[in-house]
Amino acid sequence: MGGTILYSTATIAAQAAAGTRLQRSVQSSAAEELMSRLTSKMAITARSKSHSRTMIAVAAGDAPDLRLGIDIEWKKPDRPFDAIAGLFVDVAGRTIGIDAFYRAWTFGEAYFKAFQRQAGAAELDQILDLPADSAGPIALGADGIWTWQRPLGDAFQMSLVWRTAGNEPCDLRHVTLA
Repeated sequence: MGGTILYSTATIAAQAAAGTRLQRSVQSSAAEELMSRLTSKMAITARSKSHSRTMIAVAAGDAPDLRLGIDIEWKKPDRPFDAIAGLFVDVAGRTIGIDAFYRAWTFGEAYFKAFQRQAGAAELDQILDLPADSAGPIALGADGIWTWQRPLGDAFQMSLVWRTAGNEPCDLRHVTLA
């Protein structure tokens, strides 16, 4: 194994509906506080955070030369998924549903956080073609890039993306920090 990645998610304001947009400063403060609690559990080499509406997600890992990104997004049901996806990949002959779209969207955001560059069409196509019930980390191509994706209820999608010096999978551990 290439080390350990801890991740945690939390609802910022339990009383708020999933589609409620909170102030960015409230989201960022909540994510930093959750990150601080998570990183107290280990010596870290990389960390990443994300927030969307009422949810936050943080990740930290201890692998040498770890590149790590996390993203979470509220799944707005009335977006033109095919049109937006068509800006990044060839959508000819393909209908992009809400779940596939948000898996690709959050993957792309997490990828950018990890590597400071946009994911390529080949990686995005691979994510779009994954079955909705994929379980466990998935290796993408020969670059040693790994991803793990998870819906959070019906309203949010989360993606983790990473690569270690040895291109190995990491031990993923969800940490509940209530």
